[in-house]
Amino acid sequence: MLFGLAYDNTRRAAQAELDNPPMGRMLDLSDGSRLHYVERGSGPPVVLIHGALMQIEDMALSLLGPLSERYRTIAVDRPGHGYSTRPAQLGSPQAPSMASQARMIHEAMQQLGVEKPILVGHSLGGTVALAYAIQFPEHVSGIVSLAGYCFPTPRFDLMPIMLNGVPVVGPISAHTVSAVFGRLYLSAMINRIFAPDPVPDYFQERFPGGMLLRPRQLCANGEDFSAMVAGAAAMFRHYRQIQVPLAILSGTEDRIVWPQYHAQPLHRTVPDATLEMLPGVGHMPHHARTDVVVAAVHRMAERVNERAREFALAG
Repeated sequence: MLFGLAYDNTRRAAQAELDNPPMGRMLDLSDGSRLHYVERGSGPPVVLIHGALMQIEDMALSLLGPLSERYRTIAVDRPGHGYSTRPAQLGSPQAPSMASQARMIHEAMQQLGVEKPILVGHSLGGTVALAYAIQFPEHVSGIVSLAGYCFPTPRFDLMPIMLNGVPVVGPISAHTVSAVFGRLYLSAMINRIFAPDPVPDYFQERFPGGMLLRPRQLCANGEDFSAMVAGAAAMFRHYRQIQVPLAILSGTEDRIVWPQYHAQPLHRTVPDATLEMLPGVGHMPHHARTDVVVAAVHRMAERVNERAREFALAG
């Protein structure tokens, strides 16, 4: 039965890739991995980093279009998700860490000639954006954190997904029962991520849910969730060192990454931070209130220009 499930899930994964080819281009990184990205527009650079259980289409369907009207906007598949790969085998401590993902994205931006971008990160992508700013402070101009996971709060609700990140056991589970249960509960999972906001029609029609159920991506999500608490624990003491402007947006009804444990403490910790709470909004503000998020990026760009003028005058 397990061999039958593995065969069927492998076949479904291959079909999902045939139905949903890469949106953009691939970059070869120095560690042997590849990063998939989509680029639109011109102007100051903005980099979009999606969250957990998602991939590049999440940002492409919401923010890529509006922001590309004014900025050079680049959306990436985080390493291990979509068509981006990771450099190491499952179980390597270097493969899933938020810090290593930030380093890979930074290397990709260097290849593209992107200097000092505004980073827009959602959920676990917000963690990666913070890791990017901590490691490469001279290569970031600002951060917009959307419902970002920032502090090491335990997530026992994610333990079934974490199973897919366990060496040996994880790949077996991802190729068999996890993919089956994923198909049964994918719609409910997406509804929960958006709640209390409805899932937009365009998202239901165009987001490639089948890609999320590929064994490789199930393993990547398991690794990410297994690493995120330790990653946040290693990072949060460095948040006070972040000197670039930080705009924090969070929904008051977010029950995935609770704002009282993440957005609000982050606002109190980072020196140059602002906090905007969105009434009635859940965990997906870039879909529920795209206009507000785009306006926050505009304000961040203005703030970055203002700081540049201040430094020029001081110099």
